[in-house]
Amino acid sequence: MPKPFRQMQEEIIQSKYVFRTVSTGDIPYLLNLYRQVALAGGLGRSADEINIAYIQDFVTQSQARGIILALHPSSDKNLLVGEIHGYTLGLHTFAHVFEQVTMVVHPDYQGAGLGKLLLNKLQTQIRENMPAIKKVELMCFGNNQPALNLYLHNGFEVEGCRKNRVRLPDGTFTNGLALGWFNPAYTK
Repeated sequence: MPKPFRQMQEEIIQSKYVFRTVSTGDIPYLLNLYRQVALAGGLGRSADEINIAYIQDFVTQSQARGIILALHPSSDKNLLVGEIHGYTLGLHTFAHVFEQVTMVVHPDYQGAGLGKLLLNKLQTQIRENMPAIKKVELMCFGNNQPALNLYLHNGFEVEGCRKNRVRLPDGTFTNGLALGWFNPAYTK
C-alpha cells in the first residue's frame, strides 16, 4: 500500500535536515538565529534584547534539566534554521512539569514544516526518555494563529488566556495563551 502524501512529504523534509543536541559551541549560531527571528517579530524579545547572556542562560538550563535541539540543513551544520528547548524548574513540587519551552524557526525557512518537525522531535524525546514528565507547558501569542494551530494539531490544549499579556511592537496588545500537553508515557 502506498504511503499517504503527507507522510511522504514529511520524509522528504526530514531527509534535508539534521537534528542535533545543542552544545555551548553553538551559542554564536543560536545568537544569530534568535536575532533573525526577533527581527521578524517572532519572539517576545526584541532583537536588541537578544544577547549572549540570554542565549547562555537557556542553553545552560536546558542542558542541565531538559532538552535543547537544533535543526540544520544536512549540508551545513553551522546554519541553524530551527531550535527548540525547555526544561524543568528543578523544584520537587514541579519536577513533573517541563516548561520554558521555546521554539524558533528562521524566517527564511518558515512555512516548510520545520516547526512541526521540531515539536514532534521534542514530544518524542519526552515520551521516550523522560517518563517522569507528566506535562509540557508553553505560552503562545494569541495573534499567532499558525503557531496555535501547530500546537493544537500536536495534542496541546489551551489551558488559559492571559488577557493583554503581550505588547506588540506597534503598541497594541494580544493575549498570552497557556498551552499544555500531557505525556502519554508518564509513569511516575
